[in-house]
Amino acid sequence: MNNFLKITSNDNWFKQHPEKIAGVEYETTSFYFPIMVKGTKEDVLRVTGITEIKQEPTIEKQDNSRTPIELLRIIENGYQIAGVTRIDFEDNFKTIIYGTKVSATRISVIGKEVEPKEDYEFEKRNYNEEKSKNFDVEIRETLQSRLPNSEKIGIVKMLNQRKKHLPVIEKIILPFYEYHLGINPDKKKRIRLAKAKAKAIKVKLSLGQLGISIDTEAFRKMTVSELRKFTLAYYNENLKGKKVAIKNHLKEVVFVGGAGRKMLQPIYSEKVAVIQHLEELIKNSTYNNFGERKEKDSNDVLGYLNFKSKLTIDGAKRHVRISVILDRNRKTKLKTFEVGGNKKSGDLPKVAVASPKDGDKKPLL
Repeated sequence: MNNFLKITSNDNWFKQHPEKIAGVEYETTSFYFPIMVKGTKEDVLRVTGITEIKQEPTIEKQDNSRTPIELLRIIENGYQIAGVTRIDFEDNFKTIIYGTKVSATRISVIGKEVEPKEDYEFEKRNYNEEKSKNFDVEIRETLQSRLPNSEKIGIVKMLNQRKKHLPVIEKIILPFYEYHLGINPDKKKRIRLAKAKAKAIKVKLSLGQLGISIDTEAFRKMTVSELRKFTLAYYNENLKGKKVAIKNHLKEVVFVGGAGRKMLQPIYSEKVAVIQHLEELIKNSTYNNFGERKEKDSNDVLGYLNFKSKLTIDGAKRHVRISVILDRNRKTKLKTFEVGGNKKSGDLPKVAVASPKDGDKKPLL
């Protein structure tokens, strides 16, 4: 034991094995690091015995086309963090990899039962402690202190790293653990908001102010060509290029140019009447399911996020099905929308499914 303590104390071991020093030693004024080493990549390779750095084998990425909506939010929010250019999932979404293409961090819950909860509680506790700190003030006080410059640099670097890591914990690490542990951190808040919303709905119901109500009378006698012309003109003049957020789901849905023409097939009076309220319907829609990409789709398309929004058309309860494209750059763009019927009602209003051959035929009423 005495020999072990003697060998491992201070730099005794390196004095006995100078060949293991990866560079040149030099003295500093630091109390904690009186001796430091300055070396090169070649020094490290020589000391470690590595003669060639082999490139890591390429790991097949997780097919993210069926990514759950909770994990899609991690991707969306994570890319807003400075320095994060990569977020991938592996092992059936049980492993997340985030960072950059050159340097990435991997977190996994594979083979863990108790540990993920402990890891989550540790990260949550760490986040709650760190978020209340004013790192800018601590950095300024450190720079104004009488510490040696070498120590100041080290402390400031450490504080900047902790400050930079905070949004990573908040937007990537905690949501990842919460998804796998089934934890809802805002459960009480959501219950309170849900009760308030329910109360507001009751008030609106009593006043007859609930939801969007649409009348198709102005479009019933239009020909198919006239419906198409009105739809495309309205979309290009009032919606194209706009962005709208879907509350609690997506930060933006972009009204791209191609969506305007996509809406022309099929065409019918209800659909044309709805386009004037499309922006509001998308904003208040709810997530329905994820649609897989089709073979004819562009390689940039990962799949489709499908949403549903309720409304009243000609006095009957209906809903609008909204399809949003999710591409490989994690952009969300409007594809198209269709008007659906109320499943509880017996006979649904008839609509025309127009084709290019319909010419000036009028849609069914």
